[in-house]
Amino acid sequence: MATMAFRDVSKVFGTGARARVVLEECSFEVTRGKLNVLIGPSGCGKTTTVNLLAGYERATRGDVTLDGQPVHGPSWTRLVVFQETALFPWMTVLDNVTFGPTVRGMMARRAARDQALSLLEKVGLKDFAGRYPAHLSGGMQRRAELVARAPAQLHRPPRRPGRPPPPWVRSRLTAGTR
Repeated sequence: MATMAFRDVSKVFGTGARARVVLEECSFEVTRGKLNVLIGPSGCGKTTTVNLLAGYERATRGDVTLDGQPVHGPSWTRLVVFQETALFPWMTVLDNVTFGPTVRGMMARRAARDQALSLLEKVGLKDFAGRYPAHLSGGMQRRAELVARAPAQLHRPPRRPGRPPPPWVRSRLTAGTR
């Protein structure tokens, strides 16, 4: 079973008199298939914890691992879905999904559109491709973000031949088809 783990993790922002300890000797495991919740008052380190797990921040001390491997930076193997929408409000769902690969020149516009529509169909949003984010429910926006922002989808990072997509990608793509 895949796990993300914190082992004696501390995170300090700033140095000297301005140093602020946000996490101190924090340890826990997040196991795939289990619901995990971070609860606490503003400023207690919830966002810092998520940023460490995603690889957006580095721990001052301790180890952050995914399946036993150290997390040293962002990777296509991890995805963070934020509370606020990460969709561009002036673009349709389809435009949001195709934006990344087309603006980077990674895919022709037509190929990106075809693949995006296929992915949107898998998450139950194909009929909403022409809608704007404000016209979607919160859950629909999250699914659109997963397709639009997940590098393992349209952005196609290099992968070793013969390796299937990670289980979290398969589960996200098939969630709306069960």
